[in-house]
Amino acid sequence: MSDRDKSAYGKLCTLIYDLDKPLADKQEIDSFIEHISSASGRILEAMCGSGRFLIPMLKEGYCVSGFDSSAEMLKACSERCRELDLHPRLFTADVTDFNCDEKYDHVFITAGSASLLTTIEELSNAFRCIFNCLAPGGNFIFTYVNRGSREDTDSDWKEVMSYPLGRGVISCMEKVTCHASLRTVIYEYLYEVSENGIITGSEYQKLALRTYEFSELYTALHDCGFRNISEAEGCGPGSECGMVICRK
Repeated sequence: MSDRDKSAYGKLCTLIYDLDKPLADKQEIDSFIEHISSASGRILEAMCGSGRFLIPMLKEGYCVSGFDSSAEMLKACSERCRELDLHPRLFTADVTDFNCDEKYDHVFITAGSASLLTTIEELSNAFRCIFNCLAPGGNFIFTYVNRGSREDTDSDWKEVMSYPLGRGVISCMEKVTCHASLRTVIYEYLYEVSENGIITGSEYQKLALRTYEFSELYTALHDCGFRNISEAEGCGPGSECGMVICRK
């Protein structure tokens, strides 16, 4: 199994993600939409996951499409949209290598997900793809992790969350490895479903998260052709996320 496969959001990961991270609230949504000029513009959310941001924006009347590399996340997003009689365009794609057959007025990457791209090369590839799918004058707005919450390695598995699921329980174990020189933290997760003390399903995931300086992002964006590159408030008070706004 490749590192790319290990980092995928599978079925159990998606289940516990949705239990742990409900739909984004108005303050989180507003932190993005306050930077767009018109509610009538077409929005693309890259790395949209199971719709934590996309669904509330659709409910507010915005025209939003989305994509993600995880088929399980998109399946969950599609099912939730169908229950709410929402019908966005959703497609499976890797943010570092995708093409759009239509142009968008705005592209979002929410929830600090840009920091899941842990090299400048990956970031630059993503930025080029996003630049190409924007209409002239279109906006790219994204959040990234700009300071780390972890500076210590914890090599022992620890349960970090547990939720009822049907007649059983779904739980998540975590192990953390910090690489300070690379400004990267490796998170390993073990998801387990159990019933009456018997494990009926499990899933492993390995994610890397990197902190970035704004200057690094500025250079990568500028080299891809973006202009009017600036910083804004991130994901709220006390957040570890910064926000970048730029224009094609």
